[in-house]
Amino acid sequence: MQTTSGIARSFTAEARGVQPFRMIIPEHFRGPHDAAHGGYASGVYSALLGGPSAEVTLRNRTPLETPLEVEVVDEGVRVMLGDTLLAEVVPAPIDFDAVAPVSVESAQLATAGFPWYERHPSDGECFACGPGRLVGDGLRIFPGPVAGREVVAGPWTPTASDVDSAGMALPEMVIATLDCTAFLGGVCFEPGGGPSLLGRLRSEVYGRPQAGQTCVSVGWLLGRDGRKLNVGSALFDGSGELLAIGRATWIELRTA
Repeated sequence: MQTTSGIARSFTAEARGVQPFRMIIPEHFRGPHDAAHGGYASGVYSALLGGPSAEVTLRNRTPLETPLEVEVVDEGVRVMLGDTLLAEVVPAPIDFDAVAPVSVESAQLATAGFPWYERHPSDGECFACGPGRLVGDGLRIFPGPVAGREVVAGPWTPTASDVDSAGMALPEMVIATLDCTAFLGGVCFEPGGGPSLLGRLRSEVYGRPQAGQTCVSVGWLLGRDGRKLNVGSALFDGSGELLAIGRATWIELRTA
């Protein structure tokens, strides 16, 4: 049984084609309530393919501290919980461009507009954007609107908890930075939606920051289609170089 730290290397190097392969996402990586953070789970699932880009479709919430089964299929990978399909993962390169980068200074100023300091939808405990997480315990990305632009941004500084043995941010951490920022990049400029969950994330990683290297996570609106909010996000280093990009679909939950 594997926990998710280093799971991509274990799977691609040793277990591809060996059925079944099981893993557990620890409680630490919590997102909405008792489920895994969608961006982190997508990062773990993407890394299973062993390439720089992937599209993850989340069919159900990923439970925490629960053995999950990884199946290799012709198209890519499926993640199962018993007979329940949790996620489908396929190779998929990014087919759109990122917005212009945001400076670290502008991103720091933008955090004043983060809307969830007081009333957070995950009670402040979201792995990526939870104000209740301490440094080293969560990513602590608090995106807010950038002055003069229709994007949100927030700085992220990887800690020792986020990196591999070489001091580089793990790919799943990089992809996790794209999640909440993308959603806020949508709802800050397309208000009125209700509670939503990440449904799909296509991402591509070009580079990984080192521990202590401050980066900027940027999110923006692509459009809305009924209950689907389509958003983009990117991670830039402090000089404005693109490290990762993502296109996400968030789905507004039906109300009774």
